[in-house]
Amino acid sequence: MRLFLFFIFLIAVISSCTNKKNKTETKLNYDSSRIAILSTSDQFHRVFNEQQYQPSDLTQQELTKIDSLFLDCIQNYNRSLNSTNFKDKIVLRTTTKIQMVVATDQKGKKIVWINCMCREIEDWRKRIIKVDDGGACFFNFKIDLTEEKHFDLAVNGAA
Repeated sequence: MRLFLFFIFLIAVISSCTNKKNKTETKLNYDSSRIAILSTSDQFHRVFNEQQYQPSDLTQQELTKIDSLFLDCIQNYNRSLNSTNFKDKIVLRTTTKIQMVVATDQKGKKIVWINCMCREIEDWRKRIIKVDDGGACFFNFKIDLTEEKHFDLAVNGAA
C-alpha cells in the first residue's frame, strides 16, 4: 500500500512539474485602459520584419524606461516646432491610446514600437491602428531600450 501511495505521489509531482511553463510570467503594472502591448499578437509582422526581429516581453523596469523616453520624445519634438507649425504640437490627452509592440533583434537589442492615437478606435487593443492624416493626434516612433534612445518619430499630417 505504501508503494502504491508513493507512486501516486511521484506521478502528482511529475505532473505538476511538467504543467508549469518554462517562462516566468510576471504581471506588469500599467494602465490597460490606455495601453495595449501587442508583441505576441498576430500583429507583430505589421511592424517588424520577422526575419530580423523576434517578439519579446517587457519588464516593469523597462516600462519605466519607456515612460521616460516617451515623454522625452514628445518634448523634443514639441521644442523643435517654430511658431508657424506650432499647431502640429503633440498634446497628450486623457483619451490618448498607446499601442506597443516589443521586439528583440539578432544582436539582442530590445526595440519597442510605440503607436499613439488621441482617441479610442475600435479594436485598438487587438490590432495595429494606422490612419492617413489626422495630424498630431496620430504619431508613432521607436524606442531602443538597450541604448535608451528614441528614434523614427512619424507624426501624421493634417488633412
